[in-house]
Amino acid sequence: MELTELQKHKKLWIDKAVKGLCTNRQCAMELNLCIGHIKVLKRRYKQEGDAVFIHGNTGRQPKHTMPDSDLKRIIEIKESVNQSGKKIFDKVNFTQFTTMLHDFYGFNYSRNTISNKLKKAGYVSPKKRKSKKEETVHEIRPARPRFGELLQGDGTSFDWFENGKMNCIHVLIDDATDIPIAMYMVKNECAFGYYEIVRQMLLKYGIPEAFYLDGLRLFFSDKKTDIEESEKDSLTQFAQTMEFSFGIEMIRAYSPQAKGRVERFNQTIQSDLPVYLKLYNINTVEEANNFLPLYCQIYARKFGREPKQSDTAFVPLNENQKMDLAKLLSVKVERTTDSGCSFSLNNYIFIAHGTPKQKIEIHLSIQDGIWGITKTGKRIEIELFDDDECNPHMPQVWKDLINKYFFEDAKAKYRAPYKKAI
Repeated sequence: MELTELQKHKKLWIDKAVKGLCTNRQCAMELNLCIGHIKVLKRRYKQEGDAVFIHGNTGRQPKHTMPDSDLKRIIEIKESVNQSGKKIFDKVNFTQFTTMLHDFYGFNYSRNTISNKLKKAGYVSPKKRKSKKEETVHEIRPARPRFGELLQGDGTSFDWFENGKMNCIHVLIDDATDIPIAMYMVKNECAFGYYEIVRQMLLKYGIPEAFYLDGLRLFFSDKKTDIEESEKDSLTQFAQTMEFSFGIEMIRAYSPQAKGRVERFNQTIQSDLPVYLKLYNINTVEEANNFLPLYCQIYARKFGREPKQSDTAFVPLNENQKMDLAKLLSVKVERTTDSGCSFSLNNYIFIAHGTPKQKIEIHLSIQDGIWGITKTGKRIEIELFDDDECNPHMPQVWKDLINKYFFEDAKAKYRAPYKKAI
């Protein structure tokens, strides 16, 4: 085996010492070794020759070296596609890819090992860090000590299915543990999505102490209130339900940095969740909503932490709250019927049988559909009459809700007879 330059230099001086061309002290000073070591090298050099300068592990593969078969398999996984023909790990950074290799394929290599091998194979991490610009300093707020003491909420729109269409995931995360409490996907950020994640939270965990939300008009009213106006009149519909029906304090965040935990959560799932959707071959909003409770558990195992205090701040629902849950967690609008018991909602014509010229409260909910309640508290089923003058500016979620409960499920029962009568 050929000697390196450093080994050749060591051989030169040991050879001089053996031939008496320099003293042991001079040789030791030149090689930065002790005199005793020089004597050992001289003796072994006479017996073994150049082999004395070559380390015994030279040419051996380290114990933890990745076999070529594993590297080939990892590259195959990196290039793999799902049933829809999409590359599963195309937009995954090296850290996430290492986690996926461990969770789904049983590879236990470190992040540095995977990163070095992929870089040598020509891959670049899609989440490579950019140079940081000078930013405004924000003081870190300590996390709340108890589970359920404060929940941060937000909605994040993203191309989750990588098909060019944006959908919004509404999320609540616990401030003490960083785990997602509830997640739900709809077309856009709206009251329906937030009511649904609140419903999931109440049924699974109970009532928290406070919500920490941004300044959407859905949560906080910006109108100036008069001195004589009551506190309830100055709150939005969502805030009234949370504070007066469940006793949840509504806290407003005046910047994204103020609720940084949920903002970082959004950044994480934008690169993490699409991979799971491709792995499980999920391509629709409905399929994604069925999967999101499982993803909450996956995320909690990967990134969750223990709270400082072991007791929980969640309070169970009482019986009255359970009975009125559908009514409380719904979008409410007031309408007055005409003499034919009909009313208009965003240019859709509906009928509430048996309520001529009455003011009724219309409730809309993703889970329970559309229904009405009279002043006496009686529940009334709502039927669709006609939609020929559909409002083009109507929110997509409202259109989807009406389509789900009237066109898909009730088209033959309600719509056809009225069309025939016309």
